[in-house]
Amino acid sequence: MRPGFEVTLTATEKAKFNCFLPAIFPEPALVTFSEDTTAEIAVALMGKIHYQDNLKTKFPEIFQQNLTSNAALVLAIFQKYDTAGLQQLEGEFALVIFAAKQQRLLAMRDPLGNYPLYWIRQENTVRVSTNLKLLARQCQCPVNRDFLAAFLMFPFAFVELATEATAFQKIQRILPGTLLELTPNQTNCLWFWDWDTRIKPVTDITLPEAAAEFKHLLRQSIQQRLQGAKIASHLSGGMDSTSVALIAAELLGQEKLFALSLVYGMESLAGETAYIEMICDRSSNLDYQIGRAHV
Repeated sequence: MRPGFEVTLTATEKAKFNCFLPAIFPEPALVTFSEDTTAEIAVALMGKIHYQDNLKTKFPEIFQQNLTSNAALVLAIFQKYDTAGLQQLEGEFALVIFAAKQQRLLAMRDPLGNYPLYWIRQENTVRVSTNLKLLARQCQCPVNRDFLAAFLMFPFAFVELATEATAFQKIQRILPGTLLELTPNQTNCLWFWDWDTRIKPVTDITLPEAAAEFKHLLRQSIQQRLQGAKIASHLSGGMDSTSVALIAAELLGQEKLFALSLVYGMESLAGETAYIEMICDRSSNLDYQIGRAHV
């Protein structure tokens, strides 16, 4: 079973957490769990909270504790600042929090929706999981043909449709950047990430200053994601993936960066292989593997 978690809440019992962990645990762990048995609050998290130095500035007292995982960090912030603290989180994550004394079940995804999170309510029971197929099998949900038709007819590639519907009837998707409160009887949207309020025009900056700030932010963003035993990067040969791969290779120093590429078998379509090989030759710690799509 893929790494992830499932949480089940009935009207008469505490929420039950079930974490799915791989046989070989990567470091840092992709799925983490933390619980305060005295306060009766538990957190399951898939992914990672980024920019923790910024959180140290906002919540310095939180980091005086011994935080052993990303879930423990979220638990500490929630205990002190409730949902207002959760709104300050950035990273790549899907998480669930259960506060037994208030019978509150909260579910949240990061604004880009890097990890999935689904929920269903049946017979006074609400289930939340990162695994869509598991929910569908447990709850015997039929296929949602309308959703599949919309998915297959969409004109370009994407990760997920901007809808709460899923490939199975009755199962709902928690949208990226959304914080929901779920009970066996009702659903409340407590907060959502509004891009319009965060994108503001900048007028008092020169072009060189803007370029320097963009470079700093890009390198910082890539550095946040260089965690783990093996680091891989998609490399198409284009400008975007090339920039990310070369910056990552530079930041890793002597550690290996694995570049993964998929190219068309017909050279006349793009001919990107030569660009990929040229890029990899520029970095001594960049190892690449090319797969070919025959069209």
